[in-house]
Amino acid sequence: MKISVRGVSKRYGKILALDRISFDANGNGCLVLLGPNGAGKTTLMKVMTNIIRPSSGEVRINDVNVRENPGRALSGVGALIEQPEFYPYITGYEALLFTGMIRGLSRQECEAEIDRVSSLAHCKDYLKRRTREYSRGMKQRVGLAAALIGNPDIIILDEPTFGLDPNGMMEIREIILELKKKKLILLSTHLIYEAEMLADQIAIIDRGRLIHFGPVEKERYLEVRGKMDGINIRLEGVEIIRKSADNMIIKKNEKIENWEIIRALEASGIKIETFDYYSLIEDLYRKHVSQSDAEL
Repeated sequence: MKISVRGVSKRYGKILALDRISFDANGNGCLVLLGPNGAGKTTLMKVMTNIIRPSSGEVRINDVNVRENPGRALSGVGALIEQPEFYPYITGYEALLFTGMIRGLSRQECEAEIDRVSSLAHCKDYLKRRTREYSRGMKQRVGLAAALIGNPDIIILDEPTFGLDPNGMMEIREIILELKKKKLILLSTHLIYEAEMLADQIAIIDRGRLIHFGPVEKERYLEVRGKMDGINIRLEGVEIIRKSADNMIIKKNEKIENWEIIRALEASGIKIETFDYYSLIEDLYRKHVSQSDAEL
């Protein structure tokens, strides 16, 4: 499972929607494209799935050029791009059946797949209804089910929780957490807490530019507030990455328990006011997006 993006740009007249974006994603896990609305996330996903042609650059999926050989490159890819729309006179079941047939499945295979994916996406109860009766959340669930048909190894999801109520959002995130154990998920969002929950790698995009790319180290950063003057923590497996008179950001080894850090802090003479996990993704987002805006 491999996605390689090389120098991808997309121009609409004078507007540069994507500006020389390059990155690689390999193996199972979840790569989250994080950025504000209008950053270029959906445009990039459309290029990756051959919906639109890049102005320059290329995308390869499993070493196959998407533009030159889309059938082969996308054969193992499932995608949900923007809000899904269906012919209003067909049922959700018929929409999924049509998707399965396009993927080359037999009628019997389609029926088995529809049962499987509709259970995963929690949309089985209304598949017999006409899609014109669907709410936005219903369409989103059926669209997700369609992306999962054929059990693809790579799944590209454009804001998959959009339009869902809080329970629905949690259900979809739980599905993604399970899927990424064996599949490569590429997911876009503008929600930082969603990125924190799902991402193994993070790509921050703003105004068409990739401004940060790298792995996510979850629950390894802590923020401590208190009186810090002249005090240092000495504990193996703990690194102070930022410090001020009343604030300290700590990176810890995953083997170190929080209570050990608290004990070491107190032994150093620090009077702790607050002790909590620190959002590295939010920190990166604020740093890079604000810098990007200041340059323009």
